[in-house]
Amino acid sequence: MPETPGGEPVAFAGREEALAWLDVEWDNLAGVIASGTPPYAWLLVEALTDVLLQYRRSRVEWLRLAETALAAAERAGDLRGQAAMCHSIGRARLLVADLKGALGYLGRAQELCRRTDWPQQEAAVLQALGVARKQLGEPRRAIPLYRRAAEINRSLGLVRGEARVLNNLASAHLKLAHLDQAEESLLACLALTGEPENAHLRTLTLVNLALVRQRQARFADALGHLDEALALAQGAGLLYAEAVTYETYGWVHRDAGDHVRAIDAFARALGLAQEVENRRCQIASLAGAAAAETGLGRMEAALARLDAAARLAEDTGTDLDQVLLERAEVRLRQGRHADAMLDAGHALELARTANPLDLPRAHILRAAGHLASGDTESCVRECERALRHARRSGQPLQHARALTTLGHARSRAGDDGRAARLWSQAHALFTGIGVPEQQETAALLAGH
Repeated sequence: MPETPGGEPVAFAGREEALAWLDVEWDNLAGVIASGTPPYAWLLVEALTDVLLQYRRSRVEWLRLAETALAAAERAGDLRGQAAMCHSIGRARLLVADLKGALGYLGRAQELCRRTDWPQQEAAVLQALGVARKQLGEPRRAIPLYRRAAEINRSLGLVRGEARVLNNLASAHLKLAHLDQAEESLLACLALTGEPENAHLRTLTLVNLALVRQRQARFADALGHLDEALALAQGAGLLYAEAVTYETYGWVHRDAGDHVRAIDAFARALGLAQEVENRRCQIASLAGAAAAETGLGRMEAALARLDAAARLAEDTGTDLDQVLLERAEVRLRQGRHADAMLDAGHALELARTANPLDLPRAHILRAAGHLASGDTESCVRECERALRHARRSGQPLQHARALTTLGHARSRAGDDGRAARLWSQAHALFTGIGVPEQQETAALLAGH
């Protein structure tokens, strides 16, 4: 709260008035940080982190201020100040997808926290290290980091810190196809984030819960969570949260077969993600829009989006598996079966460690490639693998799609009775979920 010349604090009428004051005074605040006066430089960066996180300023400015404050803390021999600024720089680098750079600063921050016996900050650093590991495609290495961070927060009675970790832990479980464990962590997080000051965390938690519901093919529930998330994000001006909310709307609409709405949601997400410099959301939005274009039969438009997504994925070293899966789908539909198999095979290798949640789809795409080339035996093997992963992770839509492809393989081998039984099972699942694919299985059954 600002001080008047007489020393009395000024009360703001609301959030917008406070932010307006901050915008007016920003150059003065940044000037104090730039002066490198210890300990004010790093303390100010810490105090302004929520503002920087909510994208009132660019990532470049965040990094510039934190690096200036780190240099001041180093000159003063202030180890806690160094720990805080290494953590701050690491977080900023995470958000621009400089994951290896983030790991370097976060590792240094962890060492400094231990040297200065600062468990609260160490918990925050462990959480950030978990995010880095997950985004680098190592979600299994993220889990113990998150669990240790949760233990520290719980032992210190830091409810908000524990809630943050629970949301991140759920995200790692989701990547690993542990939907039940992800749901458990998210529901626990929601119970801890009812206060207005937790709007950003609550929004992201609702988005993650919507992703769980999407994979469970509970689309109405997913959209309900996203409606709540969007209202929170827009009400509090949380552009980062709004971007990932729209991205998730896109995935839900895509899976539900509403490709036009999916494209609109992904377009909104992409615009916001570009504004807030969230490159991972940009990759996902481009890949998702490509998937929806593919659903509408617009292959060239899909490939153009995927080319842009691939450039970002290669630049950041993240999310390439997502791009490869969508490109394999396009190439299958174009009849480029060999290219599709290469993409699906590469995606499968990446998914095994980075994102087991996508293993069913990768196997289904490979099965379709084998079927197109006349190798029914290999198609059957890939379908059986897809079914095993879909059952284990609780993904009924992928289960139904694998059954459909397996039915085609059985029909191609001359076993029409077995094919009809498989299509009947798939049709029951598609109908229960309520997706347009039920029309395909209805036609297959009518033809037999």
